[in-house]
Amino acid sequence: MKKSNIQEFTPSKLLNKGQWDIKWFNNLYTQTRSTFTDGKEPRETFFTSTIDVFTGVSESNSFNVGLLLEFRSNVIGDRSALDVFSFDGERGTARSGFTSFAPAVKFNPIKDVGNFTIQTAFHIPLVDNETEDGVFLDQKGFIFQNRFFYDYTFTGDKWQIFTELNTEYNFGDKDESFANNSLRLTPGVFLSYFPSQDFTVLGLVQHSQLI
Repeated sequence: MKKSNIQEFTPSKLLNKGQWDIKWFNNLYTQTRSTFTDGKEPRETFFTSTIDVFTGVSESNSFNVGLLLEFRSNVIGDRSALDVFSFDGERGTARSGFTSFAPAVKFNPIKDVGNFTIQTAFHIPLVDNETEDGVFLDQKGFIFQNRFFYDYTFTGDKWQIFTELNTEYNFGDKDESFANNSLRLTPGVFLSYFPSQDFTVLGLVQHSQLI
């Protein structure tokens, strides 16, 4: 039985030659407490938007090329969480803009395991300063990233498990970024249940560690 798009096109999937895949991810995080201080703090809000574009370039369906773009908008000073969408750049409380781009490739290293792929990207920063007038925007440093993807669909096509290991080596002038000359490891496990071919319920567990 033919699978639906949400069952078939997992992050482990490689595209056929001439196919295109465009993904748009958005994350909004706001806080009034921090692990660095005690008690309540003025609200800080961080919005991240990423666009991933990939296309297939090989006849054997084993190699994709792509481009990753990242946009951020951050506000501090107890401003409303939704103020990140104002993009007003108010001095001392807000910053926004494209912060990095990355050429990327995605490939299958083991022909007999088609649902295991590796995505390699080199992130180039677009920010001049991580922090300006007390407002942090994004880290200023180059990132060599490798993401290892594997998924498995159980008999009956009702359950699917997806695993990922994200590795990021941050490098550059240590005086310009808190994260330079460090390694970030982010393993994750995602479990999907499909009540129907066109609908899924997803649970996930992830951990990020900066070494």
